[in-house]
Amino acid sequence: EQGTEDVPIIPDFLIAGQVTLLHGHSGSGKSTLTKQAIRSVLTGDEFLARQVAKGDLLMIELDESKSWTAKTLLEKMALPEADARRLQLVDNLPGDGVESLRQYLSHHPATRLVVIDTLQSFCNVENLNDNSEVGRVLQKLRDVLKVYKDTAVLLIHHSNKSGGFLGAQVI
Repeated sequence: EQGTEDVPIIPDFLIAGQVTLLHGHSGSGKSTLTKQAIRSVLTGDEFLARQVAKGDLLMIELDESKSWTAKTLLEKMALPEADARRLQLVDNLPGDGVESLRQYLSHHPATRLVVIDTLQSFCNVENLNDNSEVGRVLQKLRDVLKVYKDTAVLLIHHSNKSGGFLGAQVI
């Protein structure tokens, strides 16, 4: 919204009330970068030499197993168990993903960051190349953030073979 001040979760990267898209080829480091950002939000530690707003986090992990993600955060990234208690990790969403997210945030308004891995799995559309289908999902997601202005969303997405966004131009 115009006239509101941007409140960074991670300055220059994740801003409350906004959707950020992180895309790249498979194996390019999206998961490692994302998990480090997750760890920083949960602990309040710096991320890429930037001060981070510490807070609760929801990770919607639709492409990897929850146990692998949890193990990576706890063991490889040394996430302290006390901070891990602020992490909600889910691997499926019933029905409409955006509506499930809206319901979650209504019960957990202190959530500072929602990570969605991946956009393609979350959208649940017949054709990822259809601008109107994908655009509706993204607009509904932005509408949720108009209500939950203290929350940022990080969407993980894959690149196409030429390095651009996979799917609709609206992405």
